[in-house]
Amino acid sequence: MSKVGNVLFWLAAIVVHFLTVCTYIFVADGSGFFVEILQTHNYIVHEPQRQIAHYITQFPLVWGLNIGITNFRILVLLFALGHCLHVWVSLVMAYWIAGKEHVYRFATIPLLVLLVCAGFLIGQAFVAASYTLVIALGLLNWQTTNLPKKVVITLVALLSFNVYEGAFINFAALTVIAVYNFTTNKPNKDWVSRFLQIGLVVVIVSYGSFMGFRAVLAPLNAAGQQTIAESDLYFTVFFTIAIALYWFVLRVFAINWVIASILILGSYFFTWYIPETVMDAYTNRLLILLIPTSLILAEWAVWVLKPFIKWNTVNYGIPLVLMLLGLLMFRAIPSYNHQYQVAEFCHNRKGVLQHNEVYQLYYPNYELWWTNIYTSIIYQGFVYGEVNSIAGNPIKCDFCYDVENYKTYPDLREYGIEYHKSLVP
Repeated sequence: MSKVGNVLFWLAAIVVHFLTVCTYIFVADGSGFFVEILQTHNYIVHEPQRQIAHYITQFPLVWGLNIGITNFRILVLLFALGHCLHVWVSLVMAYWIAGKEHVYRFATIPLLVLLVCAGFLIGQAFVAASYTLVIALGLLNWQTTNLPKKVVITLVALLSFNVYEGAFINFAALTVIAVYNFTTNKPNKDWVSRFLQIGLVVVIVSYGSFMGFRAVLAPLNAAGQQTIAESDLYFTVFFTIAIALYWFVLRVFAINWVIASILILGSYFFTWYIPETVMDAYTNRLLILLIPTSLILAEWAVWVLKPFIKWNTVNYGIPLVLMLLGLLMFRAIPSYNHQYQVAEFCHNRKGVLQHNEVYQLYYPNYELWWTNIYTSIIYQGFVYGEVNSIAGNPIKCDFCYDVENYKTYPDLREYGIEYHKSLVP
């Protein structure tokens, strides 16, 4: 691919990825995070064990607020940018560690995760998935990697401790790769590389084991929320094996573009499980972690078997990325249209909307019930700059606004958002 074509390819990937994130950023917990940050001008650390992920994803918005940006639309885009940057940074690091070929292949992983799990975007598992790719590539290329890169790889693994507690699933795959790679290759000669190598294995094994046992022995975390252990074990095993085999076959036996295209179309195997509603996506959020785990294991299998079996592994990255970008656009356009419909519906009404009034509009609901208040404010604010009505929630909760009491409404006048007089008597 020419240099110009290469630039256009990655530009298209960035634009489609960003637009897709923009269309899903507020359909679940993101709307609550966004409004809270606007009011506090500071980071929202929802779970202490995910603190680094919170900082990574919220940084652009907090930075924008602290330098004085008050344009509501720009702030929305900055919030979406925060949930794109970790993917882009991980791909830049992949290029730095392992080269161009790996970037084209590994770029498909976050796109596939986004395609299957886009309904529940505010998940620190997405951050864990991004940097799992960096650690995996570091392990696969450890013997030929220089010292500065080894330091960065080890540092990323250490920081992963505070990204997402459910990442022990990723770390299980990394443990297999690390133990095999470091026991079958000659040890590093310099003591610093040996120290980093041992430290990396200790970090991966200890964290994966600790969080794995924690998920089984203590399925409820400090916030009373269920952990990954709630997911069905048989489905987990089946999906991991299925997607790993697909990736393996695609990497090894896609001899030409015709066969590659057939296998790429097989990616629809995954789309049958695309959740119809956000609640479905939330219930099956384990997919966010399963996809990178299984693909990394398959990539490692190709890497291990290549010296023993004569085959030419195929770099299918470009056509598969293009296929996934098309599927993402196919999903993002209806979501954008849905957001505009919500904004228009709410703006044409006045006062507090009862849940049954907006139920049909939200069905099959992209939003979870506790986000209806936030989304009704954000969508109207983004499109019209004024909030004429607020959607009520069917169940009261500690973190929801009391829509019957205007004094509890978030004060967004600083950002040019006004409430209609029917909401503020």
